[in-house]
Amino acid sequence: MTFVSLFPTCRGLSATAVRALLGGLLCFLPVAAAHAAWPERPVTVIVPFAPGGFTDMLGRLTAKHLAERFGQSFVVENRTGAGGAIAANYVMNAAPDGYTFFMASVSQTGVLPFFQKVTFDPDKYERISIFGKIPFLLAVKSALPIKTVPEFVAYAKANPGKMNISTAGVGSTSHLVSVMFAQRAGLDLVHVPYKGSAPGVAAVVTGEVDATWGGVSDTTPHTEGGRLRVIAASSEVRVPALPHLPTLAEFYPGAVLESWNGYLAPPGTPKEITQKLTEAVIEIGKDKAIADRLTQLGITPTATTAEEMDRVMQNDKILYGKTTAAAGVTRKD
Repeated sequence: MTFVSLFPTCRGLSATAVRALLGGLLCFLPVAAAHAAWPERPVTVIVPFAPGGFTDMLGRLTAKHLAERFGQSFVVENRTGAGGAIAANYVMNAAPDGYTFFMASVSQTGVLPFFQKVTFDPDKYERISIFGKIPFLLAVKSALPIKTVPEFVAYAKANPGKMNISTAGVGSTSHLVSVMFAQRAGLDLVHVPYKGSAPGVAAVVTGEVDATWGGVSDTTPHTEGGRLRVIAASSEVRVPALPHLPTLAEFYPGAVLESWNGYLAPPGTPKEITQKLTEAVIEIGKDKAIADRLTQLGITPTATTAEEMDRVMQNDKILYGKTTAAAGVTRKD
């Protein structure tokens, strides 16, 4: 039986053409087989920040479980500098073979492109999954007569240009949350930038500043004993660890700005591989012990599809474009 008799559509082709077609099919088979066997060697997970932070912790947590699932090492490599731009550029130019991935944060994909000139394009990464969202909490010093968002707004409007608010620094996501809130509520607040969320929160505890937007793990320990008062979260849904705490969006619909971490791949990484990783990350997110651990840390358990991740990133472009411009930190090319 001949090849042509097996594949009638090839009738009329020359012997040379048939050989070329066969060669193409044979070349494709090893590639398909390689994708099916992935991973066959250790995989590198690039983290854009130093060890110890949320991004690093989530990278190591997922890497451990991915290694167990696939039977290969997933090795976390911290490539720090330039707000994560060094790591982002490294992954952008890495081989698209399924052995390099990026545990990114919204800082690289949403903020940096508006804040400074970068050599990577967030639109070109292959989407995999957002794993964990990190809300900010609005906290005020205990001496202020403020227990709710409406009371905060009323007090700030009665004291225009006098109420100050700390953040983790100019251009930080907590700074942009503060700007968004001020815009939506029509407030004139004085921005006091600190080098990180923890010192900004500490300044509220000591009474140096009136309020702050800080992380859950930075703010909630100080609520015990009434050292400060938390009145709202910047998340889309209520923080699992603080179900009684309203979101800002409950007062100002659409006022949502929270950090996130998630997996991206170099442009051109085969769909067969990225889909496997998406499914694996989603499975990790379903683990109750992991979800409980994230909740304790103030991280909202999340594990999205690639399509859902893309929608978030596209919305980020609009949100951060407007907010960085309002904050006066948009880059000047």
